Amino acid sequence: EELRDQYEELAAGGQRVRESQERYRSIIENSPYGMHFYDLDPGRGLVFAGANPAADRILGISHELLVGKTILEAFPGLTETEIPAKYRDVAESGIPWQTEQVIYDKGVIHGAFSVTAFRPARGSMTAMFLDITGRKKAEMERQESEERLRLFIQQAPVAIAMFDNDMRYLAASRRWLADNHLGDRDIAGRSHYEIFPNLPEDLKDAHRRALAGEVISSSEYRYVHENGAVQWFTWEVRPWYTKGKIVGGIILFSEDITGRKTAEDALNEKTEELDRFFSASLDLFCIAGIDGTFRRLNPEWERTLGYTLAELEGHRFLDFVHPDDLDATRAAVGELSSQKSVLNFTNRYRRRDGSYRWIEWRSFPRGDLIFAAARDITERKQFEDALQQSRAELSAILEGTPVLQFVIGRDHRIIAWNKALEKYSGIPAAEVLGTTLQWRAFYSEKRPVLADLLVDNNTDDLSRWYGGKLNPAPHVEGGYEATDFFPAMGPSGTWLMFTAAPVRDADGTIIGAVETLNDVTDRVRATEALRESEKRYRDLFEITNAVMLIIDRDTATIVEGNAAACRYYGYTPEELRGLPVSAINTLDTDDIRREMDRAASRDGLVFQFRHRKKSGEIRDVEVFSAPVTIAGKLLLHSIVQDITERKQAEEALRASEERLRLFIRHAPAALAMFDTGMRYIAASRRWMADYHLGDSDIAGHSHYEIFPELPEPLKAIHRRGLAGEVISSAEDRFVRSDGSVQWLAWEVRPWYTTGNTIGGIIIYSEDITRRKEVEESLRESEEKYRSLVDVSPVAVAVHRDGKVVYANPEAVRLLKAKTAEDLIGKSVLPFIHPDYRKKALDDFRSMADTGRMIPLQEEVLLATTGEPFTVEVVAKPIRYEGLPSVLVAFRDITERKHAETCLQEAWRKLALLNSLTRHDIRNQLITLQGFTQFAKMTEQDTTIAGYLEKIDTCATTIRGQIEFMKTYHELGVNASSWSPLDAVVKKACIK
Repeated sequence: EELRDQYEELAAGGQRVRESQERYRSIIENSPYGMHFYDLDPGRGLVFAGANPAADRILGISHELLVGKTILEAFPGLTETEIPAKYRDVAESGIPWQTEQVIYDKGVIHGAFSVTAFRPARGSMTAMFLDITGRKKAEMERQESEERLRLFIQQAPVAIAMFDNDMRYLAASRRWLADNHLGDRDIAGRSHYEIFPNLPEDLKDAHRRALAGEVISSSEYRYVHENGAVQWFTWEVRPWYTKGKIVGGIILFSEDITGRKTAEDALNEKTEELDRFFSASLDLFCIAGIDGTFRRLNPEWERTLGYTLAELEGHRFLDFVHPDDLDATRAAVGELSSQKSVLNFTNRYRRRDGSYRWIEWRSFPRGDLIFAAARDITERKQFEDALQQSRAELSAILEGTPVLQFVIGRDHRIIAWNKALEKYSGIPAAEVLGTTLQWRAFYSEKRPVLADLLVDNNTDDLSRWYGGKLNPAPHVEGGYEATDFFPAMGPSGTWLMFTAAPVRDADGTIIGAVETLNDVTDRVRATEALRESEKRYRDLFEITNAVMLIIDRDTATIVEGNAAACRYYGYTPEELRGLPVSAINTLDTDDIRREMDRAASRDGLVFQFRHRKKSGEIRDVEVFSAPVTIAGKLLLHSIVQDITERKQAEEALRASEERLRLFIRHAPAALAMFDTGMRYIAASRRWMADYHLGDSDIAGHSHYEIFPELPEPLKAIHRRGLAGEVISSAEDRFVRSDGSVQWLAWEVRPWYTTGNTIGGIIIYSEDITRRKEVEESLRESEEKYRSLVDVSPVAVAVHRDGKVVYANPEAVRLLKAKTAEDLIGKSVLPFIHPDYRKKALDDFRSMADTGRMIPLQEEVLLATTGEPFTVEVVAKPIRYEGLPSVLVAFRDITERKHAETCLQEAWRKLALLNSLTRHDIRNQLITLQGFTQFAKMTEQDTTIAGYLEKIDTCATTIRGQIEFMKTYHELGVNASSWSPLDAVVKKACIK
């Protein structure tokens, strides 16, 4: 009787599995979305196993020709894509993957698919795909239109901004952002008056007039910013129109002419720069005489010495020098008297408060004058003194430390043997300092200690003298440490742990070595006693047949496994020891650590895990884990029992239901499955999102209960589906209860039970509202771009394959054509001056090869009449009318170039006039000085002779000022050029 009950229960479970599989098959066969099925072969990878009818219809191939082939054999075109690797990751990990794949043909979208891959069962993978070519093409066309508008405004060679009727920014060029000091801010959608709250009323009035349809401009406008800064502009405001020929906003063009206005002010300011530099410098500048007096000092001297400039200038500088530095200072003045430069000379100067400051000098003689730059280095001197004191303190610390320590130099002689080592070894420092007897404290005969080997950088001999006892010191670069037994030390020998490290100078050269020692005898003997205790536990651990593991939860590694564990997992004891727990436990590292922390916090816990053997086989196990303390360390003792067969019996029924759940849940479209009473069986995530159902559990709920406003025509379609009919719509407008409009593409089809009776319907739908909005936005974007370009004062043209395909009114005007049709279809080369055609062809090829824009530059173009004119031009590769093209924006700068030529000519004439004037004045001064010299030779009256001497001095000063005026006048007029620095320095020294 008991066997009969088990058999009936088994038969009922089998029937449920078959019904679940039949529903799964019905969905796949009737789905409008393509599906490819793969099996994961350990040797060949993913092998094509089949496809549904929709997949064959979408791709236009029969899947029967591909069955049994690997994914790359079936679809060679996927070789250079990420898809094969991603599919395999899904098959191995079970983590779903979604993507959109777009196929291009000569830059044009040839096809686009939304792909979802998931694992319905172990060792298999399913890929679902949906054709989204129409949506992608619409999005690309809109992006191209928006890109043309963005490029035109962004790359325009003038400051340009586009506003709507409420003066909110639609777009602005880089020049606009720079001229108005807006940096890289995102101003789209913001009010112009919010960004510039203090905008003058006359500018706001101009905006209002333009919004009423008027075109207003100003050739010279003075604008004062909130911070008081003044800018000069030329500007023009004109309306732009929508498709319905109504004003959609205004376009504002401007040009910053502040530089031209401030050029004269800048010229006047240059004269004062030298004096300001001398006065404002933080260095000490000095002009002194060979006679030892200060002639001129900058204000920094007052802050350094505390005297006023009046108290210093005209006085002997030797009167302020420290008495101990007088001889060296006089010697330096002697060198300068011989017209030799004195560099890096230091002496001390007295402050008003009586203290002294160290001053470092760089002095250069010129006749009877000394030009010097100096710097206060008192703090640097104090730092050097502090460094010497620090070295003395370090030596005292070394002697006072309780750590056993000695130091040797590069010649192996002891240079430090501290008191702690004296006391421990019984060898006084006086006996060994300056010797090479460091070995006496540790060995009965002479041999190198660890510090000796490091001083010689002799790492080859380390293993010879210390064998496997030596390890790199963990916290000391280039150092080593070891623990060894010294039988000659103490009554029964001593265990010492010693560490040595090289001492290097600033250049990294080894100049010695330091070695420290620590007596660890008690610790070593305690470790040996503990090892005996652990041996007894190990014997018991190895005898049992139960699988046992000792685990270190801090490192998440296996400390030890018994013989039963080695047999079960297939590892040798050596392989198992130190093996990460993650090598046998399939959980990730964070989950493993979390479960180990739980086990360590209780007296014992039982877990169920999936463990991996060395062969790769995965087994279900039940683990009892409890904390134990071994050698003073908290570890985990785990006992493992295999429960794989029990888990497999439970898994069979869940597998079929899981495949159905995964299929619906990860479907890339809105999908829902209903029974014959229109109650939900399952729904995809997209369905829940598209119909704003959130994360609610709708299984078992009536569709009409959730959507009570559902119109009767849709309910009639559901009834037709339940009667066996398949109904669909490619584009359907649906008004929701809140008044919002949603566009849907949908399909309703029945699904069948194992008895081939209708079990309910499946509804597939796709929200295409975004696509409809993109199409409408594309039309508006094209209209705005066309309106902006048509009213732009910047000439804009587009050419393709060397032929003009578009020209705005300003381009028609500059090229002196009657209409745009006179230009369209013509070659662009005849409009380019012959001197610039080769450069233009090179630029065209560069844009075609790299896709990069040609930056702003000057060129000469030819009008249709043959008349040349100079322009500023910028070019950028774009897509126009869906094809690769080149956008060109240019403006006429002929008048500006003419003005620059006239300005240069005016400068030339002014320079000639200045040269003639200086020449005449210099000649008169020479004559004046000649007569003065004759008068001085004949004049006996000393008073009059003194006046004549002053006249001669004044004339010399005036000549020097005239020469300075000539040099200063040429600054900024002549082109800059490179000069060798040594030649400049020699010239300065000679002068």
